Amino acid sequence: MNRCVRLHIKGIVQGVGFRPFVYREAKKHLISGWVLNASDGVHVEGEGEEKNVASFIMALSENAPAASSVKEISIEDIPLQHFEGFEIRMSDEDCVNEKTLVSPDIAMCTDCMRELFDKNDRRYHYPFINCTNCGPRFTIIDELPYDRPKTSMKKFPMCEACEIEYRDPANRRFHAQPNACFECGPHVYLDDFCSIKEGTNLEISDAIFSECARRLKDGEILAVKGLGGFHLVCDGKNPEALNKLRARKHRDNKAFAVMMKSVDVVRGFCNVSDAEASILDSPEKPIVLLKKLSSISQNSRSCGDSYLTHKITHASINDAFESDDNCSDTSAAKCSNEDFSASRCTACFNLPDALSGDLPELGVMLPYTPVQALLLESFEKVSNDDSAVLVMTSGNLHDEPIVTDDDVAKTKFLGIADAILGNDREILTRFDDSVVRVLDFGNDESAVQMIRRARGYAPRPLSVPFENDFETFATGPEQKNTFTFVRKQHAFVSQHNGDVGDVDVSDAWFETKSRFENLFDLSDHCAIVCDKHPEYLTSKWAKKHVIEAEEPLGFDEVYHHHAHIVSAMAENGIDEATIGFSFDGTGFGADGCIWGGEVLLSNLETYERVANFAYFPLPSGAGAVKKPTRTAYGLLYSCDLLDEAREFVSEMGDEAKACESLIESSTNTPYTSSVGRLFDAVAALLGICVQPTYEGEAAIELEAAMFNFEFDDYDSDDVRYAFEVQKNSATEHSTALDTSMFVIDPKKVVAAILEDIRNNVDKAVIARRFHDAIVKLVRLIAQITYQIYGIKKCVLAGGVWMNRYLCESSVAALESDGFDVILNRDLSPNDGGVSYGQAIVNCARHRAKAVEE
Repeated sequence: MNRCVRLHIKGIVQGVGFRPFVYREAKKHLISGWVLNASDGVHVEGEGEEKNVASFIMALSENAPAASSVKEISIEDIPLQHFEGFEIRMSDEDCVNEKTLVSPDIAMCTDCMRELFDKNDRRYHYPFINCTNCGPRFTIIDELPYDRPKTSMKKFPMCEACEIEYRDPANRRFHAQPNACFECGPHVYLDDFCSIKEGTNLEISDAIFSECARRLKDGEILAVKGLGGFHLVCDGKNPEALNKLRARKHRDNKAFAVMMKSVDVVRGFCNVSDAEASILDSPEKPIVLLKKLSSISQNSRSCGDSYLTHKITHASINDAFESDDNCSDTSAAKCSNEDFSASRCTACFNLPDALSGDLPELGVMLPYTPVQALLLESFEKVSNDDSAVLVMTSGNLHDEPIVTDDDVAKTKFLGIADAILGNDREILTRFDDSVVRVLDFGNDESAVQMIRRARGYAPRPLSVPFENDFETFATGPEQKNTFTFVRKQHAFVSQHNGDVGDVDVSDAWFETKSRFENLFDLSDHCAIVCDKHPEYLTSKWAKKHVIEAEEPLGFDEVYHHHAHIVSAMAENGIDEATIGFSFDGTGFGADGCIWGGEVLLSNLETYERVANFAYFPLPSGAGAVKKPTRTAYGLLYSCDLLDEAREFVSEMGDEAKACESLIESSTNTPYTSSVGRLFDAVAALLGICVQPTYEGEAAIELEAAMFNFEFDDYDSDDVRYAFEVQKNSATEHSTALDTSMFVIDPKKVVAAILEDIRNNVDKAVIARRFHDAIVKLVRLIAQITYQIYGIKKCVLAGGVWMNRYLCESSVAALESDGFDVILNRDLSPNDGGVSYGQAIVNCARHRAKAVEE
């Protein structure tokens, strides 16, 4: 018996090879009918034997292309149509008004990589090779449905050969919108600010890449156009080139991300677990923060010993290199069992200090575009180094958005880059590289932590953890900004925007917002929600927008630290009360102080402050963030420990007197409970970082101080390092929002730090004891709170939890006590997740209000 069905498939189903996939499955299951793209997804009408129709529908759900994401398949039985064969129809722009989801950009697939380096392939060395399984998506889309005339490829009419591929449902490039070749597609160019060479054919294009490679070998800096913007590129093994890039980009200490050819090459410099290798080589190909091979391991252990966490053996080293030469320099080398010793092989692993300093991690990615793969291959040939390392840092000036426009690049990079490797395919949406790491909790438990969600991941939607018919726009915070649109069950979180306090970033924020509204058919009349901070530019815009709106708009404000907790809750589908440890650097508190060390009893609508770190003054306010010595002075002042830190105060000189004056006069001296500022203060007391050059540097350096130190006789139970938890005092006028049940007093820990400094205890040991003190505190507060409320779910959110050691140790400790630990999954624990939390709070409040009515 025959059956005919009409299917409506929603999700990420455009630009990912979904229609040819449906075509192949229809042929396989003997289904006749058609498939087309529409602005609300993919539509199918299929007819065949009943059992074949059922298996066809199942295959569409279970065997979809890896880059797609099928969210829903609606099925409607219709009368038999007596189709002849199965066809792929042109897109239907008038099907419905609701728009579908858009795929993120996808890294070059293995098939295209193979063709790129196949001399017999017609696309050999073509810098823009792609297929339906890979290539640019969101960065080239102008509007939906996703067809070539509505992308930045519209100015490149396909040649006959490409057109035949494009029209053939059996071809891997069927309806691949960026499909092109040397004859009809985009081309690279090399601009040295004096002349321009255009790579219009294979010979000229190859010559351009060869010249770029020679320039890199000679220590020059290139601006290279990628999928979502430009990178600044130099030789990652050349200290002079690195220092020149730092000087020109005004990037003093912050680590650079690098690109290497393969996972095997990466293993020559970093420990790489199976999970990390999988992410490195995934379709997203983000930057992955990897633990560098330890210099302790190299210099003090034999080859057969374990290198800290992971064992490095002769075999694994040899797998990373192809040369048979002995280890003598930074080029690829192979070690033999007979004469290998780790001390002789340090050159295989070491990279210049100018790359990432003493930090224990290195940000690494693999080539994800053909341009990058060709550049890396050319550089390896010119430098005779098949373990080449290229710096790939964002192409922008300090704190500005990444450059996307070729004409702007010629202005912005003059004096920074020595030449530009650009191309004539327009970038329509700005995207930085995503950054992730894999956390290891022991007992074979791990989790991926998103540090920056951008290329490869955004704008893939997140879900709303309850039924929702409410539309919301959440503006996000001011720093590390993302914004979020919620429409029904989908939350569209933007890519990383940066600090919208910068004028150029603010302009880019509005551009990105407009693009989301257009592509996802988002309403101009949705509710607006923002951070409670009155001075955030995003909050000021929200209030102004609501006032000036032609129609009344819903408006809501959400406290920063509650949004942090809710973002992690919602990501994990939790719609019940949790104990949230919201630790970060800065956030506006309900009492007007700067919060950042909060323990919140939270649900999706509201919170109660259970505990907080004791307030201490920040003399000069934001100035103290830039000079941690001032933060340290404020901490010592509040702990009444200035006399015990006489040497430190003396070294501050007149600055100490200025801090005292500011505190005593209550001038420009806000008070904070911030754990992030506590880290800054400890880093300053230890002399680890007194003049940070980028946000979070002091805390990052404090954690890094523990690396490369062997804690053989370390006492993890030092009773001096224990934060005191005291019952908070409240007046009859106090509320649950401006006080808490418990206050965490840091005085005992700070006193122990000062004592260890006087006794010349190694900074690594002090840093470890401080970290462990916070872990023990989290464990204690969780136990106390459980005794009061009976809640076993703990949420760790906020920028402080990007500290690998702190997060891994706290999760392990809490889980050993039987707590369920909730972390952000697809969003960063830092401010990049705040907008999603804001949006969910607003939707939850709307739901509660609707129930009441």
